Amino acid sequence: MFGLLFCLAVLAANATAVIASPSSVSAANYYEMTANPWYVSLGVKGYQQTTDYTCGPAAVMSLLHWYGRLDASELNAATELRIAREMGTGDLQSRRPGTSVAQMTNWLERNGFRVASGEDGTLELLQKFLKKKIPVLVEWIDWGGHWVVATGYHAAYESPTRGPDTIFFADPASHWANPDNPDGISSFNAWRFRDMWLDVQYLNPGHVTRRVYIIAVPAKPRQ
Repeated sequence: MFGLLFCLAVLAANATAVIASPSSVSAANYYEMTANPWYVSLGVKGYQQTTDYTCGPAAVMSLLHWYGRLDASELNAATELRIAREMGTGDLQSRRPGTSVAQMTNWLERNGFRVASGEDGTLELLQKFLKKKIPVLVEWIDWGGHWVVATGYHAAYESPTRGPDTIFFADPASHWANPDNPDGISSFNAWRFRDMWLDVQYLNPGHVTRRVYIIAVPAKPRQ
């Protein structure tokens, strides 16, 4: 018995406890992610908007570039403002600031995309399309109302770690939060996002618009 107790004491003294480092962030860091069965990432990069009202056109530019419909040389303010004019995007002093779902979908359809949009989206819907390698445009309460592209998802709660799920966005305003972000990606606790996936200011002022999404894919394969 003494020998057993001695061995246990030695093992306990030499054991290294695996304790997670303290963190105030409830989402995974995109740049620290590695391939695993619970993680999907399409690699859409976030073009960075140059005004405070063109997140919609900028998010569409990220989508176009990922699909090979917009060359890297066209990822600039001139293209952004041209698309904003074509969409009818309003600046913050206009009667209807920003870009509505109809303005986004109409422009995409005119420019060679098949488009489906809706409200009351779910995290499961986003995961389904991401697994099919289809990015999804979403508008939520960030910055008071903001368009981003859902480009990745880490279903950590289903993994052995049982951590919080993380959603990754190609975010046209990521540079305002962190300039050291070369791919323009924001990560957010997916469950918090689900409850903040709404708009009360821009899409239908004074009314709650919940969980808006746009799915857009090229109507014809690239030649």
